[in-house]
Amino acid sequence: MFARNLTETLLHVLDRPELRLLATECRITLDPAVAHPFHVRAGRQIVLGSPCLGERRVVAFHLRHALELAVLSEEASTSESLSRLKISFSAARTAARFWMLDAPADLPAPEVWVRTLASAQPPRATPCRSFLMPYIPLSAPPVRVLCLTP
Repeated sequence: MFARNLTETLLHVLDRPELRLLATECRITLDPAVAHPFHVRAGRQIVLGSPCLGERRVVAFHLRHALELAVLSEEASTSESLSRLKISFSAARTAARFWMLDAPADLPAPEVWVRTLASAQPPRATPCRSFLMPYIPLSAPPVRVLCLTP
């Protein structure tokens, strides 16, 4: 049931041209045992978990966040100047801004930081760091693993 519903929702969400473009070089799998919305692993591998089961806008939000992290993290492996905090901020801000464009105003945001990061003026570094710290990609040599933890 989980895989069938999520697969149908995922295919519908991936019909969006901007997500399809990001997903072209990513490998997306489903794992109902994953308690987080997603994990991003080296080589642009994305594992979507049970929190992604549900409303299409929420699935699109988490998938966009995962795709942004996957693409930016791949770039970071070739550039020493991109820090994990910058990658996390960029991916989260992009996902938040698209959420605000896609979702009706009365629909609750999927994460507490969405409205703050979606604002026209980005938040200052100190408060931004406090709510992004749990979302910073985790590294574990020799394979880089990125993990979103609620």
